[in-house]
Amino acid sequence: MNDIQIFPDRAPMAFVITNNLVLNIGAYMIKLYTTVTTVVGGDSSEGDPDAEGFVHNLVFDHPGSSIGNP
Repeated sequence: MNDIQIFPDRAPMAFVITNNLVLNIGAYMIKLYTTVTTVVGGDSSEGDPDAEGFVHNLVFDHPGSSIGNP
């Protein structure tokens, strides 16, 4: 969230974003092209209970990817 300069507004009572997300200079984002019905996110934690680290996970299928292609 620290890399976001302007977070887009949403239309009232909707999940429609009404303007652009603007990142700070030098920040970047990663674009993913996925099959929406296959996206599964989650996280796990590890380490000392007083200093845990979180590992974020994202699993998805890429449209057009076939099994066995190098």
